[in-house]
Amino acid sequence: MRLLLILVLCGCGYISDAQKTAFDQTKASAVLKKYEWFKDAAAQLESFDATIKVQQKRLDFLESDRANWTRDDRQNWNQISNEIAGIKAGYNNLAAQYNANMEKVNFRFANDLPRQFTTYKDN
Repeated sequence: MRLLLILVLCGCGYISDAQKTAFDQTKASAVLKKYEWFKDAAAQLESFDATIKVQQKRLDFLESDRANWTRDDRQNWNQISNEIAGIKAGYNNLAAQYNANMEKVNFRFANDLPRQFTTYKDN
């Protein structure tokens, strides 16, 4: 009988902890904070993507006259290439976080946000 009472009391602790956790995760302030993170991350990912496209156009312009490159042109090309690689790495990292967080819970409150971002993969 005593063992049963102890098990019931311990079980109630787990249940109340689960209820508290569920409440903490679904209250309005927590949902708003999560939504803001997704909104900020999506905006940052779109900014990364736009920057990559602009930098790629700079590279394409430089490559149009590759036969007449000076040393400065080669250094500029290498610098832009390295910047693109760094931006892609940052994009991929944030996209992985975004995708993982979006998969954790069904975020119905985030209907206006993309469900997933595709990462950059170089050949």
